[in-house]
Amino acid sequence: MIAVQGDLIAENLGMEPEVRAMLAEELDVIINSAASVDFGESLRDMIMIDYFGPIKMLAFAKECRKLQVLNHVSTAYVNSNMPSNSLVEEKIHPYAGKVDFEEHIRNIMQLDPEQLQKTQDQYINNHCNAYVFCKDSAERYLQRHRGNLRLVILRPSIIVGCYSEPM
Repeated sequence: MIAVQGDLIAENLGMEPEVRAMLAEELDVIINSAASVDFGESLRDMIMIDYFGPIKMLAFAKECRKLQVLNHVSTAYVNSNMPSNSLVEEKIHPYAGKVDFEEHIRNIMQLDPEQLQKTQDQYINNHCNAYVFCKDSAERYLQRHRGNLRLVILRPSIIVGCYSEPM
């Protein structure tokens, strides 16, 4: 196993061409846990990382000749905008927006950044924050565009790092 530097918002995921080519030949599993969890970040920046990042990862996954599965780490809160008076199933629920979610994201990205910053809560479709909205949108995109690629969506409630292994 080797560590590879990358960047979700950079062209080609920030990988050098020879590294990307080598990975495309050798990978059989991808676990995408990269995300921005800065809840104070602007909606535009969150979309760039937590929505377009997984889209770029899916495109890369489709280049991988031996890939068996793409694992995408989302969040347990993607369905937090669902009515709480009944059981909320762990699935990707039908989109409740007025326009298709992909069009909604395109419309957001065309807005003036300063105006968007002031009004961003009206664009996140009743999600608790921009992070959850972007994770929900990314799940929808991956599901819609995965083709024959096996996709696993993981929804942990929290992920933390540690300095050393637990005792």
